[in-house]
Amino acid sequence: MYPALYNSGRNGQPMATKQVNQIIPCANPAASTGLVQKWLILKLTNTTVDNKNVALFDASGNFELNDGIITQDGVTIEGISENYQSVLNNLASGVQFCVSLTRMEIIAGDNSQFDQPWGIKDYVPFTKGSNLLQTIYPSTGLDPYQQQANRVDVRDPYSITRNRLMDFILQGETTIVLRMQIGVLLNNG
Repeated sequence: MYPALYNSGRNGQPMATKQVNQIIPCANPAASTGLVQKWLILKLTNTTVDNKNVALFDASGNFELNDGIITQDGVTIEGISENYQSVLNNLASGVQFCVSLTRMEIIAGDNSQFDQPWGIKDYVPFTKGSNLLQTIYPSTGLDPYQQQANRVDVRDPYSITRNRLMDFILQGETTIVLRMQIGVLLNNG
């Protein structure tokens, strides 16, 4: 942990100190020490005919969550490998996920879903918004020689913390499965 000073008091003496946990860059090979590797599998379904914006890993609790299934205006997010609510609870408690590979499969819907970019955003309190940190295009992982046209391996690394989320458009009447190979870092974010 790195102490951060803010609000200097009289005579330059600090009024308060705050302990800050640094977010470890996931693309850094040195950060891989101490990671617990596992797979996180999520199923996302848009039951409407309209395209819907999806916010994954929103640990702020802005959406309805029942029995580990989150509902966002016609879109459900279900944890397959583990309860999605426990994933959000882990993020809220300070766990950092380093995603090294995301295998996306379209179960129902159009393969043009691969062209919908994923935005990795950092939530910025008090500004009513977020900063776009990274844009990932799943379609760049498509290979003309692959046997299964409804799957793609996205090898762009990214990190998820309690202050970061992934958002993208899920097309109407589409179901996808995201299989994410993650490293878990404790007490970060």
